[in-house]
Amino acid sequence: MKPLLILCSCTDPGAPEDEADTWRTAQEMGQTLSQAYAVEYANGDDKDIFERLHRLKESGGVVLNMMERPEDVRWPAILGKIGVPYSGCDAFSCTLSTNKPWMKLFADRVGMRCPRGVTVSGAGFENADLSFPVILKPAAEDASVGIRQANICSSRKEVRRRLVELHEDHPGPWLIEEYVPGTDLTLPFFACDGTAHVLPALEVQYDKSAEAVLPILSYEAKWEKGHPAYTGHTEICPADLPEEVEIEITTATERLVGLLDLSGYARVDFRLDENRTPWFLELNANPRVSESDCYFVRAAKEADMSYFDTLSEIIRIACRRDPA
Repeated sequence: MKPLLILCSCTDPGAPEDEADTWRTAQEMGQTLSQAYAVEYANGDDKDIFERLHRLKESGGVVLNMMERPEDVRWPAILGKIGVPYSGCDAFSCTLSTNKPWMKLFADRVGMRCPRGVTVSGAGFENADLSFPVILKPAAEDASVGIRQANICSSRKEVRRRLVELHEDHPGPWLIEEYVPGTDLTLPFFACDGTAHVLPALEVQYDKSAEAVLPILSYEAKWEKGHPAYTGHTEICPADLPEEVEIEITTATERLVGLLDLSGYARVDFRLDENRTPWFLELNANPRVSESDCYFVRAAKEADMSYFDTLSEIIRIACRRDPA
């Protein structure tokens, strides 16, 4: 069987939940793909990792890249330099996806509607021309890391106080963005050489009766099982969208994929306001691909793709493109 190396950023089940989930997902993927590939695992910090990658190249193998921490965006460039086929987006797209302010510039260029925002470093907050409330997000993180329920602020005083609190765990920079009330919408897709294959959209709706829970996909809502926000939302796939909204998000996503010349798999995340108007939030490159509870896999299932089919398509794209 063809060798497949799953390159993972975390192999410690005792790590924080957002990181430990990466290892659990890697094992799910490996178990599913073992029927067609000779699967091995490696951590990017392993001392012999470069020797293993060169041997993999010589044997005609492929890397399933799950180096998912913000500091790991260098790995697609490393894999491309070695010349081994690898899954997911290239270094350019991964870098953009972990820098929300930069990504908004590209989204704006293809006509996506973006909330106004400013980027600040440390605990400082300039007198920006923004309408309140606003939401505070780390400018260069993923998996909702740093996005807490308390990050929605209704005044400049609240912003300054919250930035000081957040600075203890995360020095920034921070994106301060006008908050859009409504629901969350994600559009997953495969892409090859700048052409997108869009999957059904998924909408996240929030329980308005849930006390003291704000309608955002905060860290608590994604990862803290004992928190009220964890169960305070419902996922609908395919999303029930007006035709004009579906056309808008699909067309804009296809334009963005073309602009980035993207290959791999990703999601574009939007916020639907109270009038069902979509606002761009971020491009999520190499999103979570867990069999049990994952937006991307659920959308693929709606498109009649099994979990094995989904992973096989990711690998097919990896083998088809030039790894450089």
